[in-house]
Amino acid sequence: MLKEGIQEIIEAGKRLATYGLIHAHSGNISSRFDKATYLITASGVFKGDLSSSDVLIIDDKGFLTLNSIKGKPSSEVAVHMAIYKENLQIGAIIHAHPPYATALACAGKELDLSLLEESKCFTGLVQLLPRISAGSLELAQAVSKVTSNANALLLRGHGVISWGANMEQALCRMETIEHIAKVMLMTELFVEANKRHV
Repeated sequence: MLKEGIQEIIEAGKRLATYGLIHAHSGNISSRFDKATYLITASGVFKGDLSSSDVLIIDDKGFLTLNSIKGKPSSEVAVHMAIYKENLQIGAIIHAHPPYATALACAGKELDLSLLEESKCFTGLVQLLPRISAGSLELAQAVSKVTSNANALLLRGHGVISWGANMEQALCRMETIEHIAKVMLMTELFVEANKRHV
């Protein structure tokens, strides 16, 4: 079973890279194996070309287990564990830097879920958090406070976190958030262009 979970994370990384949602060594992916065991990507590796040794096994405190004796878990491990702790139904978490959604977060703008009728069905509530240092305990605490009321977060100056009951749901939410952000920008550009031609 662990082997399948590791492969699922490897495939998720490839999908994120294919759609341009991650770059360089950014982002992190995790999944819940059981109540006390989790899988998370190692720090400092490209998530689009993961090997099995890049997926680490950690306990419910975020520490490496005896099955993972090398590598360093993602710097955002505390954020992942805070989300899992708040909702036992969450089975997978993705943190990525999709360009349109990240730009939206950097601008301090919330995602407009009213633009596309289907969007809220896929994403649920997406909250915008203020700028908080990446990898900090403060970020983990801030995230844990809103996890029960949202399915994804825009992190100002830091990207997007999505989660779901399984990896597919977490991926779909990340992809949908980026699509909505892109549509938002294009809509604003068309509205401004129309104003100039009136």
